Amino acid sequence: MDAKSIKGGKIMIVDKKVINKVAEYYNINLDKEFIDYIYQIYGCEPFPYERDEQGLYQGVSNLVEKYKYGDFSFRLKSKEELMQEQINNLKSIVIENMNELSKLRETMFERTQLLDDHGIEYPNNEIDF
Repeated sequence: MDAKSIKGGKIMIVDKKVINKVAEYYNINLDKEFIDYIYQIYGCEPFPYERDEQGLYQGVSNLVEKYKYGDFSFRLKSKEELMQEQINNLKSIVIENMNELSKLRETMFERTQLLDDHGIEYPNNEIDF
């Protein structure tokens, strides 16, 4: 298992050991193109989320099981498609964060107004909204 430390946790990404273990469990030989597909899906952490070992094995097992029983078709993505997917994911995260920031600024404004209304001093030189 390829595991790297990050903020006290581990990044779980697929490696040959995981693929071999799952393939052995399902008693199947996987072709190179399908293995490459597994690496595309599970070869990096699903930023900004984290995947645990159980989730990694479950995800790979689901793919292999569907592949084994012919219940699954796949297509490898081009580098350009993968890059565009990452860009779109990052854009979504930025939009989400901007919305959260906007709500926090609104809450800060309301609370500082409340403090002002009651004549309570606060360190307003540190507040930027």
